[in-house]
Amino acid sequence: MSRMDKALERKRELGKEADNEVFQYLKREPASTIYEIAKGLGWTTGKVQGSINRLKSQLGDKLVVEDDISTGRLKRKYDIRE
Repeated sequence: MSRMDKALERKRELGKEADNEVFQYLKREPASTIYEIAKGLGWTTGKVQGSINRLKSQLGDKLVVEDDISTGRLKRKYDIRE
């Protein structure tokens, strides 16, 4: 296995670990925005966005996205449906 293959494999493992942490966070704190998740985990919003994108493709309809415009600004909230 080349160094590049090892690096790509490690990157995939880190992505899976991040996805699991975001999944667990959403189970604890339903209806959270990307910003709230990032603050709660101490991550950047970009890292959380990447994880959410991967979870969308893995979970399909189990990842619920709700748009809230009650304050005049769009807040996209994410939740896990069991």
